[in-house]
Amino acid sequence: MEFIEITSDNAEDFSAYIDEDMAENLDRTFFRSIGALEGDTPVGAIVYELKDSENEEDTKSRIRVLCGDNDDIKCGLLEEYKKELSEDEVLESFFESGDELLAGILEGNGFSCAQTEGEEIEVSIDDIKKLISIFKITRFPEYIQSISGLSVLQYRTFIKNCLFKGKHGICEDLAYLPKTWFEQDVSSCVLIDDKVDGVLLMKKTPSGRLVAQLYVDIGPDSKKNLILLLAYTCVKTVELYPEDTKVIIRRHNDSVRKLTDKLVAGRKGDTVFVGTRRED
Repeated sequence: MEFIEITSDNAEDFSAYIDEDMAENLDRTFFRSIGALEGDTPVGAIVYELKDSENEEDTKSRIRVLCGDNDDIKCGLLEEYKKELSEDEVLESFFESGDELLAGILEGNGFSCAQTEGEEIEVSIDDIKKLISIFKITRFPEYIQSISGLSVLQYRTFIKNCLFKGKHGICEDLAYLPKTWFEQDVSSCVLIDDKVDGVLLMKKTPSGRLVAQLYVDIGPDSKKNLILLLAYTCVKTVELYPEDTKVIIRRHNDSVRKLTDKLVAGRKGDTVFVGTRRED
């Protein structure tokens, strides 16, 4: 078995193992991918994302995809993955998967595994309509608008300020993503005196899902403006996207969990298996 790097140039060869949404990430700064070949035939792939890489003493890796034609190929990919981690000085690996058989393979390769509720929850357009009715906002102040009108300088200055405060949402590589990576019309911002104080950034995946990426306000009226940002994006989502659109929220910290528990009470993530492994 031979191993090669997977990039956007050869991702199509591994489409049986990496779906279109994940394939879009392959050339991003902190994503890594390894493909397995038998002869010239692709037989498996692993994709992982580096976390906390700005802190060399705490770099982690999240396995996002591990697929193969059989268990031996998956184990071989994990062995190759282990070798690659040393280059990025990764100290810990973790994963989340709904596949119990895959969890068993990872456990057999040194991961400590447990069953729990997954980070991601799915919200429908009907759910968003209900939220709009709760907000009861008929007009938005002029400083609440889509990000489409922001200049590159305005956007980059705000992102720089966010990163300085340690805020990057679910985007480890936020510093490298252009404004055009996000949906221009449904992503919203607080723009006061030509300065951005807050944003709600949404990403549309190739499969058509909308994924919340960054939701933050660092201005003096953050509590009020966060509500306005959410309401504005909800209204635009209903206006611009079909009824079958799914909105994905990754509850990556306690603040997001508390917010979703309040806004979509009772909504739960799928049951998944999670695991970690020390790599030092």
